[in-house]
Amino acid sequence: MPLLSVVRSVLECPSAELVGWREEAIDYRAYLPGRRLARLSGTARCDGGERSWSVVRKSGAAAREVQAYAAGWLDVPGFRRARCHRAAGDELWLEDLADRHGHRWPLDAFELAAAALGRFSGTHLVSPPPDAPWLSRDWMDRHQDPAALARRPHDQPTQARLRETLSALPQTICHHDASHANLFLTGDEVVAIDWEGVGWGAAGADLATLVVGTMRRGDFDPARADELEEAACSGYARGLAEAGWRDVAAARLGYAAAVGLRWPIVALAPDTPLARFVMARSAEATGGRA
Repeated sequence: MPLLSVVRSVLECPSAELVGWREEAIDYRAYLPGRRLARLSGTARCDGGERSWSVVRKSGAAAREVQAYAAGWLDVPGFRRARCHRAAGDELWLEDLADRHGHRWPLDAFELAAAALGRFSGTHLVSPPPDAPWLSRDWMDRHQDPAALARRPHDQPTQARLRETLSALPQTICHHDASHANLFLTGDEVVAIDWEGVGWGAAGADLATLVVGTMRRGDFDPARADELEEAACSGYARGLAEAGWRDVAAARLGYAAAVGLRWPIVALAPDTPLARFVMARSAEATGGRA
């Protein structure tokens, strides 16, 4: 029975026996069809007593994410994947995580998360892992918005320059969806979920997601974008240094270029704080030619 083996893994008790359990759907903002989340929880007998357990089941997971949960080399000090208790087909049974701030992060939490992302990026910059066919390579294609660009044809030369810049920068392994919603602060670690996009990308690309992706989701006020950026860039630079990577300027350029590449759609409403922020980063990455 899959659930029993999962519960035994969660409790680290090979003799555990189920007493009772229930399942509830988790509200999940899925951008790709077929993804579903559910929380299963209950009690089990183990070593003469009853213990509580809970686990998250993700159905419809992409093959790349399943591969990512099997790749132990992705974890670095202070930054890891959620624990996977079972993977079968397109179904993952994952650690049920609780964020210590209830996902209402103060600024210093964003700095801590950015530092963890910096260590993740820096580790794979200093010691690139062996390539694997399941790692993504098309992140720029996937993150651009053709419909937005079609409505703003004068932006296409800028977008081409941004792509050239990002391609020329040092390449590392990126999560590619490291917004606040997919990161959990637990103890002294940052734990990441949703590894569907993991693969190669420019240094600084994950920092762009943490900053602008978080604001796009409505999880931080764009009117305070400069505060968020300052905290996140400071943490990311510290994490890079802890991993032994010193070229902070390249990472800053990658961050600014990734912001400009990924969110040109906000320029359709140019008088908003987020649009002004994105346009400023695009100009920074292209030498003021955005």
